[in-house]
Amino acid sequence: MNIERILVIVGSIGSIIGGAWAIDEWLLPKVSPGISLFIGNYPWIGWSALIMFIGSVTFWAGRKIERRKKPPLIDSQPPPIVPAIPKGARRVETVVDYPRPGATRTTMTIEYLDGLPYTPDLQRRKLFQRARSLYTNHKYAEIIPLLNELLTKPYSPDEEVALHIFMGNCLARLSQLEEAEEDYKKALAKAQKHADATGAAVALTNLGTVYNNQGMLDKALEYHQWALKTNREIGDRQGEACNLANMGKAHLTRGDLGKALKYFQQAMKIDREMGNRQGEADGLKNIGNLYLAKNELNKALKHFQQALKINREIGDRHGEADNLGSMGIVYGTRGELDRALERYQQAMKIHRETGDRQGEAHDLGNIGRVYLKKTDLDEALPYFQQALNIHREVGGQEGAANALCNIGIVYGAKGQLDKALEHQQQAMKIYREMGNRQGEAYTLSNMGIIYGTRDDLDKALQHFQQALKIFEDIGAKGDAETAKNLINSLARQRIK
Repeated sequence: MNIERILVIVGSIGSIIGGAWAIDEWLLPKVSPGISLFIGNYPWIGWSALIMFIGSVTFWAGRKIERRKKPPLIDSQPPPIVPAIPKGARRVETVVDYPRPGATRTTMTIEYLDGLPYTPDLQRRKLFQRARSLYTNHKYAEIIPLLNELLTKPYSPDEEVALHIFMGNCLARLSQLEEAEEDYKKALAKAQKHADATGAAVALTNLGTVYNNQGMLDKALEYHQWALKTNREIGDRQGEACNLANMGKAHLTRGDLGKALKYFQQAMKIDREMGNRQGEADGLKNIGNLYLAKNELNKALKHFQQALKINREIGDRHGEADNLGSMGIVYGTRGELDRALERYQQAMKIHRETGDRQGEAHDLGNIGRVYLKKTDLDEALPYFQQALNIHREVGGQEGAANALCNIGIVYGAKGQLDKALEHQQQAMKIYREMGNRQGEAYTLSNMGIIYGTRDDLDKALQHFQQALKIFEDIGAKGDAETAKNLINSLARQRIK
């Protein structure tokens, strides 16, 4: 209950008692002498109630005037730190696959519901419950019209913040990152205007994940740091753990493995102290991904197995499928392709049972990559095409771009270079429309390889250099080294 509601209740009680006292003191003696409500015998009660009423109304009005004077938040400043109690916030995880074999990146957004599930308006509540059901079943595109309808109705400021965050989460799941950014910014501005620190922290967190997925790592870290500061001010430990983990992932993408490990360990420590087993499993998986990046495959596998054990104990089927997929990556990197295939198929079975179409498409892509490693191109291609079809059906732009990239790789391996180039160009168009600079750089590298295969070394060099510039701009150190190696290899080829 916020301060305004408390003041309204106190003021109401004061006005009732004060009114009864006034009737007892002045009206009844004139109308019906001898009749008394007994309050007149205790004049201090009436005066106290009157003071209560006037004080409450004055303070409440002052709070409203103060809020109206606050300027809107701009991108270059953190939101104000105002004590608030986190309501209905929990973690949601998104898995994003990239066109390199076995490359994955996870980001965490926060789902912020505030009082929406309990709104007294029956029609609104039914619309919201329908939207929540669709979200649980991963039907994000179907939610958008419902949320647009809900946003046309008047709401309290904190509920409006929650609706914009919900909309942003759906758009982010559909890889519509620029549109998601707009809704998160609307939520942030509204939260700042009405001193909703919890809503502001959630909006900042989710903006950070958008920038992380766009490859804007410095900006992502900046927003996660602002959110983390607010989390600590308001005592939201779950939000604190989420932002620490996301900062670790940004550093992991940049190749700063020491910093990444520090943040992952801090996040997992908080989750363990809170008894948050899902958060602990997420932390183990994050550290497993770090060891995977270091090519310490035994350590990576051990952490994925520990995370999987927790997922199964708490009934987290999404996490179970995710860690089975991660174990598949380890086995694929080891060259144990049949074991990798088995894990991907187990993950896909879970995603199909839970109705997670995007997860299913992700698994199909992983299975395709196994057959690509086996150089069974005719077997790999249908899996990538199935993945592409599902991503297009559910509106997953980024997943569609990833599948197009992989299809292009298959055609390149088959020697059908025109088709290979065409698919890479289609993928790059989507990445650019999304503002996903890392995906754009991957396709530029792939196109450089195609031109190199054609012996068009000038165009190959041009594409490798463009990719290198993007990797350096976003701070992706490992990818930048790969691009430099491609350029050096091309220089040696020219000498020959």
